[in-house]
Amino acid sequence: MRHILIGGAWPYAAGPLHIGHIASLLPGDVLARYFRAAGDRVIYVSGTDCHGTAVTLRARHEGRTSREVSDDFHQAFDSTFRALGFSFDLYSKTSHPQHIRYVQDFHKKLYDSEFVYERETAALRCSNCEAFLSDREVKGFCPSCGAPATGEQCPACGRILEAEALINPVCTACGTAVEKTRSPQLFLNMHKLTPRLRAWHEAHPPRRRSVQELTARLLDDSPADCALTRQLDWGIPVPREGFDDRRIFVWAENVLGYYSAARKVCDAYLWDPDDFFTPDARHYLVHGRANVPYHTLLLPALLLAQDDNAHLPDVIAASAHMLYDGKTVSGRDGDPAVTADALLADFPADVIRYYFLSCGVEKKDTLFSRAELAADGRELADVYGNFVHRTLAFISRYFGGEMPFADIEPALEKRVADTYAAVAGKLEDARVRSALEDVMNLARLANRYFDARQPWKTRLSHPGQCLSTLAGCLWLCANLCVLFSPFLPDSSRRLADTLGISSISWHLQPLPTGTIRDCEPLFPRSAE
Repeated sequence: MRHILIGGAWPYAAGPLHIGHIASLLPGDVLARYFRAAGDRVIYVSGTDCHGTAVTLRARHEGRTSREVSDDFHQAFDSTFRALGFSFDLYSKTSHPQHIRYVQDFHKKLYDSEFVYERETAALRCSNCEAFLSDREVKGFCPSCGAPATGEQCPACGRILEAEALINPVCTACGTAVEKTRSPQLFLNMHKLTPRLRAWHEAHPPRRRSVQELTARLLDDSPADCALTRQLDWGIPVPREGFDDRRIFVWAENVLGYYSAARKVCDAYLWDPDDFFTPDARHYLVHGRANVPYHTLLLPALLLAQDDNAHLPDVIAASAHMLYDGKTVSGRDGDPAVTADALLADFPADVIRYYFLSCGVEKKDTLFSRAELAADGRELADVYGNFVHRTLAFISRYFGGEMPFADIEPALEKRVADTYAAVAGKLEDARVRSALEDVMNLARLANRYFDARQPWKTRLSHPGQCLSTLAGCLWLCANLCVLFSPFLPDSSRRLADTLGISSISWHLQPLPTGTIRDCEPLFPRSAE
C-alpha cells in the first residue's frame, strides 16, 4: 500500500467557480479515485483561498465583513464541487483556525532560517478604495518584458513579480494610481535557494513538458526574492514581534494549505501523518498554468528553507488555459455563462467531467464550447451508454434479467487486462486525457464485439453462442464500470448498483451473477 497526497489548487473567494477551475482541478479527483481503487491510502485535499484585498474590497462594497464574504464563497464552492462529483477527503479554507495555526508554526521556524531577511519596502495603497492592496490587486506593466501584468505574475513571460516593481502601477478595482509608503517586510532569499531548486528540478522533473520548460526558464531568469509579509488588513497575522499590523503574504500561506489540510485528515482518520512524507510517498499537485511558478519555485523554496529534508512535490499536474470568447477566464469577469453552476443547470455532472477531461486543456489552451460539451454528451450516450443499455436490455427482454454465465474469451480478457495496465500507468504519470481515451476505445471495441456476434440472430439459431456473447458483453460492462469510475463516478456508481458490484477495485472483475436490477440508460440522448 502506497501513501498518496493529492492537492488541488485553492480557488480564490473573489468570484464563483468557473470553467477554468473545473478544467484544471478535475484531474486531481480522477487521480484520487484511481489510487483509492488501486488499494492505496490517499489524502485528497483542497480549500478556499479566503484572504487578500479583493475579498476586503468586495466586503466593503457589499457592506459585510471579509469573513462573511469568504465564508459564503467557501460554502458555494463546496456545494459545487460536490455536485461535480469531487471526492475531497477535506475541503478546507485558509481562514480555518487549524490552517492558521499550521502556517504560523511553519513561518516561525522559517524565520529562523538563513534564507529569510528583513527589508524595507513599499506598501501600496489605493486612496480611492481606502485600502492597502495585495499584489494581485495591482496592475501595470512587467519590468522584464513590458507586457501588461499584475503585481503577482506576468502572464506573458511567467515571471513572479513584486507589485512595487511594476511600471505605472494602478489599482485593479478602480484604476487609481497607487500610493507608495515604506515599511519593513520579511523576504525569502530565492537567490540563495535557486541552486537547490535547480538540482531538485533537474533530478526530479515535474512530468509535464510545459511545466518543465517554464520552470527551467524561470530558474534561468534568476527568480526575485519573495515577500513573506504584506501590509494588509485581512489575512494571517505574522508571528513575529513588531509585525502586528502586517499579514503573511497570501502565496506564502495558501500553498501550505495542502499540508495543513493533510494533517487534519490524518487526525480525523487516525493515520500517522509521517507516512505521507517518507521518500516512498507520492505528492501530486493539480492546478492551472498560471500557478506553476508558485508550485515549482515558491512552494519548494518554502519547504527547503524550513527543512532540508522536506518532501518536495513529485508530480506537478498543471493544465493550460481554458478560454472563453478568446480570452482566459477570470472569476471576476462576471459572465454567468462560464460558471460551473450554469453548466450544472444544463448538463449531467459526468458529461461535464468528460468534456473537460477530454477537451485537450491538459496540454494546450482550449476554447470552451457549449456545443462541443453537448456533442460529448451525445458521444457518451452513443458509445458507452449505448453498449451498456443494449446489453442489459437484451438480457432483460429475452432472459428475464438473469445474467448468463460462460467462459470469457482469452483474447478479450487480455485486451481488458492490457487496458487496466495502460490506464494505470498513464494516471500515475497524470496523463489523464490519454488514459480516458484508452477507456473510451475499449467501449468502442465492446460495441464492435456486440455487433460482430449478432446475438439478436444467434438467440434462436445458436443459443449457446448467444449466451457466450452476452456473458462477454456483461463482463465488459462490469470492467468498463471500474475503468470509467475515476472519470465518471456517478454513472459508474449507478452501473455498479445494477450489476451488483459492491465496491470499486482496480482489477479484472468477475462475471456478474444474479438478476439485473434495472437497465435505465446511463446518459440522456441529448445533453441540452
